Amino acid sequence: MAHAEPAEAFFVGLAETVVSPALGHQVGHYRLLGALGRGGMGTVYRAHDTKLDREVALKFLPPHLSAQREARERLLVEARAAAALDHPNVCSIHEIGETTDGRPFIAMACYEGETLKERLGRGPLAPAEAVSIAMQIARGLGAAHARGIVHRDVKPGNILLGADGTVRLLDFGLAKLADVTLSGPGVTPGTIAYMSPEQARGDAVDHRTDLWSLGVVLYEMLTGERPFRGGNDRAVIQAILHAEPEPLRKRTRETPEWLGRIVERLLEKEPERRYGKVDELLPDLVSAPPAEAIAFGRHWIPEFRAAAIGGAGLLAAVALLYLARTVDDFKGPTPPANATDPAPAIAVLPFTVRGQGLEVWREGMVDLLSMGLDGAGGLRAIDSRTLLARWNEEIRGETVADLALALGVARRTQARYALVGSAVAAGSRIRFAADAYDLESGRSVGQVQVEGPPDSVLALADRLGMQTLRMILEKDPGEVPAIDLAGVTTSSLLALKAYLEGEAHFRRSEYRGAQEAWERAVRADTLFALAYFGLVEAYAWYEDGDPDKAREALERSRRLADRLPSPEKTLVRAQWTGTPDQVLAIEEAVRDHPDDAGAWYALGEV
Repeated sequence: MAHAEPAEAFFVGLAETVVSPALGHQVGHYRLLGALGRGGMGTVYRAHDTKLDREVALKFLPPHLSAQREARERLLVEARAAAALDHPNVCSIHEIGETTDGRPFIAMACYEGETLKERLGRGPLAPAEAVSIAMQIARGLGAAHARGIVHRDVKPGNILLGADGTVRLLDFGLAKLADVTLSGPGVTPGTIAYMSPEQARGDAVDHRTDLWSLGVVLYEMLTGERPFRGGNDRAVIQAILHAEPEPLRKRTRETPEWLGRIVERLLEKEPERRYGKVDELLPDLVSAPPAEAIAFGRHWIPEFRAAAIGGAGLLAAVALLYLARTVDDFKGPTPPANATDPAPAIAVLPFTVRGQGLEVWREGMVDLLSMGLDGAGGLRAIDSRTLLARWNEEIRGETVADLALALGVARRTQARYALVGSAVAAGSRIRFAADAYDLESGRSVGQVQVEGPPDSVLALADRLGMQTLRMILEKDPGEVPAIDLAGVTTSSLLALKAYLEGEAHFRRSEYRGAQEAWERAVRADTLFALAYFGLVEAYAWYEDGDPDKAREALERSRRLADRLPSPEKTLVRAQWTGTPDQVLAIEEAVRDHPDDAGAWYALGEV
């Protein structure tokens, strides 16, 4: 055990010296395109599935292991374990096959992105980003544990951060299934630094060993270092068995106390003292106590409050807005029994795009139409961040051919209606079309279509939104309220595209990219209130966040509040009112937007 990592490096080098499948070589109906990565237990190639015309990843056992029965069984266990899990936070397995010379392989989905190990090479993560990743890992583990599968090798190298923001568990090669055990007594599978004490001792393990490993990963995300270290593997094992990790608050003041307590419980030496299951952990990760601050960039929210910005509610709402809006576990408090039922909601789903230069409208139309339809004609729109977070978690890929699957995503947001649209290049013009569906009956309400030059997108979106209202509400043209997206965004197409680019970056936790895009937006239109509001969020969450710039952006948002959509307008205006009026204003926002987590957090702070 003390030399496990050097031994793995030797076998990786050995694998590279023997003949590997050549690029362009055909393996069944797969054509190899290039190597993605190598490890002691396999080599992964990018490949093209010639039958289904898609890119996949093929994992081969290295030649020196291909003839070993245990290694082949382990590959089969990996395939069986992952294939048993149809979950967005677990890598999808397509099939297991064998080359003509007898080498087994797994065909699995190929995702764009980087491993958490690669990301940590650039330094620790902000608490909100670390929590978001931890929640997705936990959900994937929860799905595995529910099927009697223990991963046993949860570590940054086995966690993929997808370009779409989805986090996926990889490499179930060491998984323990309820009916399969590959390792005998005293054999310790796993990666030493992330092993639980019982795993390091070679004892029997259950799902709680994965929760320990998740605690190690979360500690490393927050600090940039592992909690148990030593000069060699034996020293690391001794630390795991007997030493206590340095408290997070001593390592980084950015980590709030409530998050430190979660990590401490995950890293309890005795399994009985840890979280018993993922379902116990997730509520603690989601429900950050409102009295305890998450770090505001490199500054604490209490310090930020003390700097004469005025009012606590919006600061907490903005600082927690990303965390709350991008996890589907968030649910607002149950309204009182005598509360008025919320208005029926419409969920705008990502558009299918066909044509050069139209990709921005795939999610951009979700942002725009959700904004325009919200509050119009007695409807409310599902918040675009909430909708897209759920979409990216449940739908693998940018578009979906299965309408029932798409409508299922909308239905689970508690929407009454769904809008399924497309953007198509039509010569020198652009055509937007959309089908509306009643989610209670599952029937189509009808289709609308608009067309015009590319520089008239906002006007086209206005028309598309109003035609949708006419169709759903069964109203005559004169009875439908006007939608004026330029009034709550910008008349500059350049600024609009920069804003939508910033939203896309922010949804992927790319705060620096969001900041730069929104800064371009306000340079193109100095009256773009929503872009200033976005900058408050970006300055809050980017690791080099600047509270002075955040205050300035917040002040500009206040001055331009008339040009903000309803939820943001309410939150901004509430900051500069007395407490009674502030509470009433935020209560109104909660009533009108019951799925908007920012409004709920603001209410909890006043």
